[in-house]
Amino acid sequence: MSEKILLVEDRPSRQQIYSKNSGIDLKRFNILKNVCGGEEFHSVKGEITKEINYFDKFDILMFHRSALSTDERTMIINYADSNSKTLVFFSGGISATNIQKVGKSQLLTINSKDFYSENLKLFLENEGKEISELAFGTNWKLNQLTSAKEKLTLNILNFVNEKVELEMILDELSFPQWIKDEYFNIDSSEIDKEQLVSINKNFEAKIKELVG
Repeated sequence: MSEKILLVEDRPSRQQIYSKNSGIDLKRFNILKNVCGGEEFHSVKGEITKEINYFDKFDILMFHRSALSTDERTMIINYADSNSKTLVFFSGGISATNIQKVGKSQLLTINSKDFYSENLKLFLENEGKEISELAFGTNWKLNQLTSAKEKLTLNILNFVNEKVELEMILDELSFPQWIKDEYFNIDSSEIDKEQLVSINKNFEAKIKELVG
């Protein structure tokens, strides 16, 4: 299996401590290229400004945010957007986990301690198929559905029109793609308040099922 996930860390001691605490052996994952300090770190980091196409072979790029300059971060974000890559920035200075859409890419920002957790092990064991696993672990669907229900409830309370464009609602609420596909697959380009209430009830039912 080829390496499709790149991890770039400038502090080997931190990786060693956090990985040990979480019981993660990064060496056993063939899909991961782990660049941790030393000459290789400086070489790979240098590719951002010298030959950014070096990163074409990877689907997921994970960087210690503080190891990159502001310009380097901007360049790698723009590259990820242009090439539909998933990008992860981890840092001790990040206080909350957040996934956002940046053009054609996804960007996860996460605290270093949360990054080097059992969630990373789960994410790698599942071949990096769902970035939300890295962010929220086994409860990622529950977390996202709970957030979606809160957003939709507020939208319903403020709903004033008879109908609105479905695309406008989805853009405004920034739901993950799987929620859009599973709950908003309707045969119309418009949606009304009654339909939104029904979808919100479906959210609630699924949340109860997941909670058990």
